[in-house]
Amino acid sequence: MGLDLPKAGIVLVRPKKAENLGSVARLIMNFGFDQLILVNPEVSISDERALVTARHAKKVLQDALLVENLEIAVKDSNIIIGTTARTGGDYNLKRVAIPPENLNLPNNLQKITLVFGPEDNGLTNEEILVCDTVVTLPAAKTWSSLNLSHAAAILMYYVSQQIHERKEEKHRMALSVEREILLREFSQLIRITSFRKQDQAVQAFKNVISRGYVTGRETHTLIGAMKAIRKMKHETSPPVS
Repeated sequence: MGLDLPKAGIVLVRPKKAENLGSVARLIMNFGFDQLILVNPEVSISDERALVTARHAKKVLQDALLVENLEIAVKDSNIIIGTTARTGGDYNLKRVAIPPENLNLPNNLQKITLVFGPEDNGLTNEEILVCDTVVTLPAAKTWSSLNLSHAAAILMYYVSQQIHERKEEKHRMALSVEREILLREFSQLIRITSFRKQDQAVQAFKNVISRGYVTGRETHTLIGAMKAIRKMKHETSPPVS
């Protein structure tokens, strides 16, 4: 039983091992995802080891989309879920990650994308910032990094289960572009204050709206409120002499 979504893709960033390509292709068929996207792969999709591992999912490999950067790979996604084994503490807001069972996904998504980094170092901080939400898979502290295909299987299972178990949502989830506008408005608002840690505040706000279920109506209401505050601040500011 696959995902009840028009589009659900898996992005592998700079994958190195042919066996992982084949395994992920097979998982895509198992869980009903519909596309494999590879960002600057370091192994060929026609590698015999990948084809053997993929078994009946060879067509997923043959139809894989090869792109130059992550931004192209996640274009038009409603929600982008990144993965990391290296989570951040209180002072590394870029890598604030949640376990997969804490994902909050409505069933009215138009496109969802799961992003996995290369086998050796994972996603960079810059690539993490492209994602709306970051997930980590808890494992033993002595060896916390999972095999790429194993991590993909676990996360794909959680996502597919959550989508299927969701009841019909009455409210539309905010689109990526709406969340981006909301984040931009907050950023402009915080810049006119005397708050010292402005960049950290913007990152924290992004984390909050990414992890939570924010509706389109809530987003537009907050955008309007922030614009009104900025306008009031501008009107009450003393003229520059």
